[in-house]
Amino acid sequence: MADEERGKRRRGRRGGRGGAHRRPIEERDEAPGAEPEEPIITEEESPGQPTVRRFRFGGGGKKDSGGAKERGRREERGSSTAAGSVSPMDFWRSGSPRAYRPVQTTAARGPWWMRRITGFYLPPWAPVVGIIVVVFGILGFLFLVRSATGAPRIGDHWHAPYQFFACGEKQPNATVWESGVHTHADGIIHIHPFRTFEEGSGARLVKWFEYGGGKLTSSSVNIPGSTKTYTNGDTCPDGKPGELQVYVTRAGATAEERLQGRALTRFIPHDGDRIRIVFGPPEEIIQTEDRTVIPEEQATRTIEVVVTDDGTEAGTRFEPNSIEVAQGEVVKLDVTNTGKISHEFR
Repeated sequence: MADEERGKRRRGRRGGRGGAHRRPIEERDEAPGAEPEEPIITEEESPGQPTVRRFRFGGGGKKDSGGAKERGRREERGSSTAAGSVSPMDFWRSGSPRAYRPVQTTAARGPWWMRRITGFYLPPWAPVVGIIVVVFGILGFLFLVRSATGAPRIGDHWHAPYQFFACGEKQPNATVWESGVHTHADGIIHIHPFRTFEEGSGARLVKWFEYGGGKLTSSSVNIPGSTKTYTNGDTCPDGKPGELQVYVTRAGATAEERLQGRALTRFIPHDGDRIRIVFGPPEEIIQTEDRTVIPEEQATRTIEVVVTDDGTEAGTRFEPNSIEVAQGEVVKLDVTNTGKISHEFR
């Protein structure tokens, strides 16, 4: 009995203390089969009254199955976070990754051309196309340069005999040197380029002089291996002023032509060309075409002459090395060159 009286007094105190704040229980429409909502404990404050805990039934709307408070906290964090920022902790807080990252929009400033550049979009394939264009451009340039270089090229092997006369006297041959355009002191210009800079214009006659340590211009000459330079206006022993003259007989031609000015500095000797360099009084060129002066039927006999050599001018041999012709006798000479050097024998 004592326990029951204490319980009644306790309930009476509770009812007297919170009677002014008691609210009726509101009836709510619940869906069939829905689980009853948990009571919500609220704290209300009144002037002069201590804080009282109350149980409220209803008024909570739909059941917060997903955690309304947690969603509210995430929304607050999302609103306070700058647009477009992604925190690595979002996944751990929300339990799902962010699948879309908003693009930050910035206002373009400056002149129109600066805005055009900063707003320019380069497709991903553009760098690949650019590299391909650059590579093919370089290959095309090298092909054009190679084609413009011209002959001779690496692999060619040409020979052009030469002679040098100064004031009426034949001068020694140039000394030996090693390069793609060189000589073996045999009176022959050897042209077979080893490197690309010796091809085409690198095999010009002036370059041949340069490779050997000499010099050739339109007004002066210094044969490689010689310390003497002949310049237009220098006098010869006979007191006459000399002049540089360069003559060439093209391969397969019979007429001799003089090279002057740009024609001289740009001249490239070809296989079989014959070059004659002269310093002295100007020559008067009188050249006639090769022809049969005396009909062959007038010849009383034929003499065969064979020319041989060992690859050098000094090694040239004639067989027979002399012939005898009687006065008034008409003979026919049949000359055959079996050597490697093209001679100026007529």
